[in-house]
Amino acid sequence: MAYNVILLEQSLEELTLLDKQIAKRILYKIGTYLVKSPKTLGKPLKGEFAGFFKYRIGDWRIIYYLDEESNTITITKIGHRKEVYNH
Repeated sequence: MAYNVILLEQSLEELTLLDKQIAKRILYKIGTYLVKSPKTLGKPLKGEFAGFFKYRIGDWRIIYYLDEESNTITITKIGHRKEVYNH
């Protein structure tokens, strides 16, 4: 069963600031793989990000919240691995 994806405004802005090739790759991975099995592909985060998951695409990370009741993936951040966990 495929999940619905919601991109928060912040994650959409972060995506538009990326190189077009990288943005296409990220959107492809989300639409092809993450929507099918977000719990097994993503890793749960700890600490202040507890309750969220991360999905790795090369040096890029997608931070998302998974709502299994409504079959929804809410993407909250998209960024480089060195910067995505900063506020």
